[in-house]
Amino acid sequence: MATETIGDKEYMRDPRGALIPIEVVRPIDKLRDETVDAVFAELEAFREQQRQFVARLNDKVNAFLALEAQEYGAERTEWKGNLRLTSYDGLRRIDRVISDRITLSETLQIAVTLINELVEEWSEGARAELVALLKRALRTDEAGHYNTAELLALRSLEINDDRWARAMRAIQDAITVEGVKVAVRFGKREEPNGKFSGIPLDMSDLWG
Repeated sequence: MATETIGDKEYMRDPRGALIPIEVVRPIDKLRDETVDAVFAELEAFREQQRQFVARLNDKVNAFLALEAQEYGAERTEWKGNLRLTSYDGLRRIDRVISDRITLSETLQIAVTLINELVEEWSEGARAELVALLKRALRTDEAGHYNTAELLALRSLEINDDRWARAMRAIQDAITVEGVKVAVRFGKREEPNGKFSGIPLDMSDLWG
């Protein structure tokens, strides 16, 4: 239970930041606060165990890759790219997926403006499916964020229009790679020809 002492009095801080004398706080509110604190203490300990597990896993995988490289006379100090390790019986596997952590700068708004111009123009023509695709890519979530994957996918479309070319260039210029995200996934199956089932254990945000 988090308390603050001022002079000879003890207080608890409420959600508005006000200091409430501890003697006027209801026992059930104190117990609730203690319960939340206890759970969060265990949570932090559990998260630290996960971080240590991820570090050991990464070390084991890289050590194996180093030994395998020696068999082929290759020397490597950094291991990039996705990989999959599968047990000898084929029933268990580890996937390590590495991807860029991408953000889009304000230049994206220029691309959106150009694409919206095309959507308005093409809405009167016979490009209904294309217009639907573009409108879906331009949708935002409740926080006003665009779907990065759908916007980047637009670059694969071949459209002979100068505004489209400028919009795609704006999207490309808006891309900023802030770092690398590493995700580890585990899977297992009961028989060699069976379907792999994922073991739910999301640790992608533990890689620093």
